[in-house]
Amino acid sequence: GLLVCAVLRSLAGRVASRPGALSSALKASRWKHVNAWLFLLPAVVTVFVWQYLPLISGSVMSFYNYRLLGGSDFIGLDNFIEAVGQPIFWRALYNTFFYAALTMTFGFVTPIVLALLLSEIPRLKVTFRMLYYLPALTSALVVMFLWKQMFYDPTAAGMLNRILTVFGIPPQAWLNDPSLAMFCVVLPGVWAGAGPG
Repeated sequence: GLLVCAVLRSLAGRVASRPGALSSALKASRWKHVNAWLFLLPAVVTVFVWQYLPLISGSVMSFYNYRLLGGSDFIGLDNFIEAVGQPIFWRALYNTFFYAALTMTFGFVTPIVLALLLSEIPRLKVTFRMLYYLPALTSALVVMFLWKQMFYDPTAAGMLNRILTVFGIPPQAWLNDPSLAMFCVVLPGVWAGAGPG
């Protein structure tokens, strides 16, 4: 960092010592910034149109009694007051925090454990690294179908239910069971994210 600062000060001193060079250097620098913003303009416009504009319009809509057909009436904070007054809102908030806690806990601990186990393996490290990273290369849609159809099949033919019957445990309903559903939602994400982690 000190070396870069020294070089920049030296270059600035040389440019300042030449008559008229400073103004031409500033013009060139200004033109470079204009060119850079011109190249960035399509990306900035795209991000604004597809991310920020819907966010702003959705935020404005939340203060209205919005109708697709006909006029919408401004109602202020009534939508928020109504939402907070419903018990399902608090249940959804709890589920959101519980999901985030499970995902962060298992998504943080699992890669560390895998990395420690991988460092202890004397041979085939590259093969295990590839196997750990492979789920990250699979699309989210494929991962969803894989877990839903193959592992979480609530019938006795489901893979996890077959494994459980070997140990004498009855078949589970997985996603249909409220006590297991949250773990069933978190597990594929942790499985897919453990390799890159």
